[in-house]
Amino acid sequence: MGKEKPSTYLQAEMASSANTIPTPTICRDVSSQNVFLVNDFFDKMGTSQHIPQNCDTKDFYTDLIRGALEVNAVQRGRISCLVSVKPPLCNAYGGLHGGSVGALAEIISTACARTVVGEGKELFLGELSISYLSAAPRNAKLKCYLAITCLSQVCEDSLQFGIFGMGILALHNRGFKSAHGNK
Repeated sequence: MGKEKPSTYLQAEMASSANTIPTPTICRDVSSQNVFLVNDFFDKMGTSQHIPQNCDTKDFYTDLIRGALEVNAVQRGRISCLVSVKPPLCNAYGGLHGGSVGALAEIISTACARTVVGEGKELFLGELSISYLSAAPRNAKLKCYLAITCLSQVCEDSLQFGIFGMGILALHNRGFKSAHGNK
């Protein structure tokens, strides 16, 4: 195990546990105190809690994210909108959760790409890079501006999230989408 490439190890691990719940493996050089701290952190984050039935539905998270968006302007290759940092989108520390940021970035950039790329082309996110510059606190409003440029079958976008009324740039996102299809 020690000399195998990580991808080879992961593939073997996935193949051997395809139909079973994996048993955690703890390396010998990790102290029991560190194991306790990691488990305690995960417990505090709620990983041992079950997902409520009303949340365990198709597109629940997408609906939750879309509910935070308010579109201000749409032009060819440009979108401006407001995002409400609602409590369900926040992390345990009271700021906008990184997963929420990624989901927002994907939804806004896909909508913007649709202003340039035809409906007959399938879009998928090829790369996403997010720079966190300032915390976006719970109940804040974020002003978002996205501009996209498409060359051939690749679209590059730049999305900025600023805290509304404060002039603070909270996040900067850069992504690449690929467009494939007949039209």
